[in-house]
Amino acid sequence: MSSPDLPETARAPIMFMSPPKYVQGFGLIDAFHTYIRDLGDRVTVICDNDVWGMFGDRIIASCKAGKLDLDRFIFSGQASIGQVESATKSAKSAKSDVIVGMGGGKACDVAKSVGARLGCKWATLATIASTDAPTSSLSVLYQDNGDFHSYELHGKNPDLVMVDTEAVVKGPVRFLTAGMADAVATRYESAMCAIAGSYTILGARPSNAGLALGALAWDNCRKYGISAMTAVARNAMTPAVDLIVETNTFHSGVGFESGGFSAAHAIHNGITLLPESHVAMHGEIVNFGVLAQLILEGRPDVDLDEFIEFSLPLGLPVTLEEIGLKGLSQFKLQQVSEAAVAPDESMHWMPFKVDAAMVAGALNGADAYAKSYLSGRETKLGAPNRDYAKG
Repeated sequence: MSSPDLPETARAPIMFMSPPKYVQGFGLIDAFHTYIRDLGDRVTVICDNDVWGMFGDRIIASCKAGKLDLDRFIFSGQASIGQVESATKSAKSAKSDVIVGMGGGKACDVAKSVGARLGCKWATLATIASTDAPTSSLSVLYQDNGDFHSYELHGKNPDLVMVDTEAVVKGPVRFLTAGMADAVATRYESAMCAIAGSYTILGARPSNAGLALGALAWDNCRKYGISAMTAVARNAMTPAVDLIVETNTFHSGVGFESGGFSAAHAIHNGITLLPESHVAMHGEIVNFGVLAQLILEGRPDVDLDEFIEFSLPLGLPVTLEEIGLKGLSQFKLQQVSEAAVAPDESMHWMPFKVDAAMVAGALNGADAYAKSYLSGRETKLGAPNRDYAKG
């Protein structure tokens, strides 16, 4: 991210940015028209067949109730450049003035890119809480084969963010825990940006509010994560679920943009170049990236132990094998490491210079430490003896 145009003696400004409206509630899909009609009356919903099969009839009914013209683009499931181009053509043909990404983070990212291209309003309707994409002002775009392509910056957040917690609690627990991993990374990555004096993705210095949201994400997930996870496993709605959904979607999304991100997401982007990693979700790869970042930082064992102990009861990966990279070859390790330090990567927002060799060492070091920790967990000094976390 380049610095803003300022006099040489001036510091970059602090910036905090967020959506103008965030709405989260149980059964919110049925009130779709209540919120969308403030933005326009011709709507394109970008949604895959699975999500539409579960909720499409309710969206259609809501649009009829609100007298909204509805167009649907069938989303492939991959937030690729090709999908953005196809959805843009569809929405332009329908003369839509509101674009809505419905489902997970990738559908939301495509909707943001389409809305930006058409210069109209765009909104997100999350039915899972696996990433902070519904809230953020950028799109993470991939090649059609799943390889990371680029961050596309839009300069504004969605005009409206909606999250239906009824849909969330009906979804797989894995989505919720992956979202927690992505949220917790905000705490670790934004702290490095603040220390470094790096710019955020907004091209500004981290705001205290953004940093506070990153810290809050860690605090919430550490205190209420297991309670929320076990409730969703039974499709139950509880206050803990409400809190974690807000944390994964809103606190994390606004926190990373206004507080900063650094090594963990750069490592994620490098890892996704390997097709075998595509068995893991975004947040799961980021979780391993956080552990590797802690190794890069030279954190003491107690900090590594704390993060591993947070991860295990939530089923979050702490080894390469758990993200599909068992027996990672030296060639592929080098490929990932070089991608993580590419010139435009967030790795360069760390408070010290990081090269590919350092990343390779951190990846191997994190994997080795986690394996050693797991093998000696019952007797390791300082390790909590939690029955639910054994294994």
